[in-house]
Amino acid sequence: MYLLCFLVNHWLTVFKSFLRKNLDFGAVVFILRGLEKNLQLNFKKIMGTKNNPKNRVKAAEKKKFNGKEIEPAYYYGVHAGHGKYMAAKYAGTPQLVLNSENKPMQWDEIN
Repeated sequence: MYLLCFLVNHWLTVFKSFLRKNLDFGAVVFILRGLEKNLQLNFKKIMGTKNNPKNRVKAAEKKKFNGKEIEPAYYYGVHAGHGKYMAAKYAGTPQLVLNSENKPMQWDEIN
């Protein structure tokens, strides 16, 4: 519905600019302005306000590793020679997700 309103609104804008440049049809422009206002009102009725909780993105499914939910965490491993990067940790605990070399896994490495 949003795409349809956008396309119609864009078409009306192009058509109005064409009329203004080439012909002076006052009545046609008046009708087009009425249609444009009506479309904007209908769009607001459909979508509501930007703060409407119904328009917000639903919570994304969390990543899992070995059947447990994980979260991103900033790992500062300069002192251990690992560098600094976003690592993964198990949700609700401070325990980091470790690979086979006992090094914290990077967040992007986990699917």
